[in-house]
Amino acid sequence: MVAVRDTIRMYTRRPRPRRALTVIVAIAVVALLAACGGATAATPTPVTGTPIPGEVIELELTGALKIEQAGQQVASITVKKGETYTFRIKNTAGYDHDFHVATDEELKGGGHEHMAGVLPFSSGTKEFTYTFDADGPLAFGCTLPGHYSVMKGTFTIVP
Repeated sequence: MVAVRDTIRMYTRRPRPRRALTVIVAIAVVALLAACGGATAATPTPVTGTPIPGEVIELELTGALKIEQAGQQVASITVKKGETYTFRIKNTAGYDHDFHVATDEELKGGGHEHMAGVLPFSSGTKEFTYTFDADGPLAFGCTLPGHYSVMKGTFTIVP
């Protein structure tokens, strides 16, 4: 027959030290991960896009006033002289952006509706084609007021 004292001892055992250590380690890991969650990611370095001649150049105009390609900010795109490229411009900002190709001086000025590119649009994707006939220098960017200073880049035109 089992004594009452043995029954009480059986149901009131202390937790094993190994379980307590596991719980403490798990809590420490969760606390460490939570502390790291508030950190901000480093700003990515702008990349150079280099499309194959004649291919589609896909760019995204973002709400953070960036022109990106495959999730990376684009500062320069290398193209081949004499080749025609299709630009596929996607606006994910939810407000107006445009996109034009011209010299830097022309993009800073007015009359953008007569330049190669797409007029302001707030969402979706627009396309246009452009043939790089000249040696350059040529630039690209969103020419809406306040956008061009941060949403621009240059073309490197190779033979």
